[in-house]
Amino acid sequence: AGDELIRDAGRLIRENLGKYGMVYRAGGDEFFALLRTDRSTFEKAKAQLDKSCAEWKGNFDFPIRISVEMAMKEDAPDGQLSSIYKLADQRMYEAKAEYYRVNHIERRKNR
Repeated sequence: AGDELIRDAGRLIRENLGKYGMVYRAGGDEFFALLRTDRSTFEKAKAQLDKSCAEWKGNFDFPIRISVEMAMKEDAPDGQLSSIYKLADQRMYEAKAEYYRVNHIERRKNR
């Protein structure tokens, strides 16, 4: 099931964001994209990605949930790619934490 989720998450990300640039798998279940677009176009593509994920049906009874955040060159003080990447990554983890908080999901339960 995990392999299917990672494979299809990558496919959905490529289908929805890939026309604006390149999509890469960073490792595990993390992907990043280098896109040439404006905020408005990105937000529309992100909304379509969310819709594609909601409509996705795999072989197992698991939904695909993707945390997507962005940073643009002008968001980083120095405009360097490494700074933009770090900022987008930080925003993604903040969005992910907010999702778990709002949905009352405890990810790190004592086992």
